[in-house]
Amino acid sequence: MSARNTTFAPSNAGGRLGLESVARLTWTARASTSVQPTKTAAIITRTATVSLTGLHPETELIASTNLMGLPPCKRYATTVASVVSFTRSAHAVGEAALRILRNIFRRKLRAFLTIFGISIGVFALVVMGSLAEKLTLLVDGGMKYYAGKVVVSSSSGIQGIAGEPLKQSMLRTIEHTPGVERASAGVSTLLGDLGAVNFGTPSTIQAEDGRAKGYESFVINYAEGRELKNTDVGKVTVGSDLVSKLNAHVGGHVEIKDKRYEVIGIAAKTLTAPDNTVMMTMEDARKIVYDEMTDAQKASVQEDGIVSSFAVYLKPGERPEVVARRIERELDDVDAMTPNEFERSIKQPLQIFTSIIYAIALISLLVGGLSVINTMTMSVSERTREIGVRKAIGASNGQIMGQFIAESAVIGLIGGIVGILLGLMVTGMGNAAGAVSGNALFLVSNRLLVGSLVFAVGLGTVSGLYPAWHAANLNPVEALRYE
Repeated sequence: MSARNTTFAPSNAGGRLGLESVARLTWTARASTSVQPTKTAAIITRTATVSLTGLHPETELIASTNLMGLPPCKRYATTVASVVSFTRSAHAVGEAALRILRNIFRRKLRAFLTIFGISIGVFALVVMGSLAEKLTLLVDGGMKYYAGKVVVSSSSGIQGIAGEPLKQSMLRTIEHTPGVERASAGVSTLLGDLGAVNFGTPSTIQAEDGRAKGYESFVINYAEGRELKNTDVGKVTVGSDLVSKLNAHVGGHVEIKDKRYEVIGIAAKTLTAPDNTVMMTMEDARKIVYDEMTDAQKASVQEDGIVSSFAVYLKPGERPEVVARRIERELDDVDAMTPNEFERSIKQPLQIFTSIIYAIALISLLVGGLSVINTMTMSVSERTREIGVRKAIGASNGQIMGQFIAESAVIGLIGGIVGILLGLMVTGMGNAAGAVSGNALFLVSNRLLVGSLVFAVGLGTVSGLYPAWHAANLNPVEALRYE
């Protein structure tokens, strides 16, 4: 029977805070045929787990190093020491965070006003940015719709709406135009009144003759029910944004232009124009358009020949601009719009509009950044003696700068989070109100939220650079004399 006892006492060198609690650690490894090595290791592990708590880092290092002679304990002692070290590091981080918050809220009113300034800027960025995101998505959907085809409509209307109707007989002329593979007729009109106030894509009624099948790349999927067929007279499918407005459900009925229609499908959300569209057969749509015509218009067209626009699909290798000009030469009083023309007329002006929106939001956020500079400058002035004491006992310029930059970054972080929450609240309320009329105004994307928060933190950090540099360069002697 033999035993080996090892006792460690923590070093008191350095006089660090907390060394007043002396820890003693004793391991006993008994080399005996009556004691199994695995049981000995378990006993040692339990002892080490309890005894290592609160040890000075030097003691932990000594313990984990000198236990190399006890193979069963080496693994466990090192693990316990690592856990204790991690716990101490996490505690230190928590203490640092609390210290930063205490420094920020020394002057509570000033801190709240500064954070409020950042929050208003972030709030404006989220609200206006979400508006711009929705508009951009709608235009991108339009670009997808126009891709690879030419859309022919009356020159007196807007994309086939509120203009003079075209005639079904034009279909043959268009299909005989060089470069044209296929043409499909469509009828469209506004779901509500023409004079109704609407922001974004207006709610519309659409109908197609089915000739585009196999040529159209913009495909609409259905969340419920099925797609419409040419024989489904008296039936409709409803876009996702109009479900609440029309109180639509598959198998039920909706009232459109004082007529009742059976709902056979609910379109899946696309975040583009089809979300605000009711699809019906050509026969039903033509009757609605014909009933809304003036007597003079009715005299010039037959109900079964009404067309609002034609979607023209091109042969491989044909240029849309060239084919569009050929169609305009063949037909009078029509506009043939190509993908590039849609981009020039819609997308480019929208890009200018969204740039203005973002600029306004960023300006309001920069004004909040000025309040951070003012707050941090005042904080440096009030804590001059504290800075002098820290520098006198050995704090480096980098440590002083890091302290104040961290505080300004945290101000930006808190302001950013509050601003994002306010923005989400307002945009959510706006979309909830818009859902009643089928018009959701805002789209809060992940990139917008992340970008807003990063910009707020970055602005807070940059705003704190000068006050932090000024604090770091204070003369410690003069700072200690400061009253």
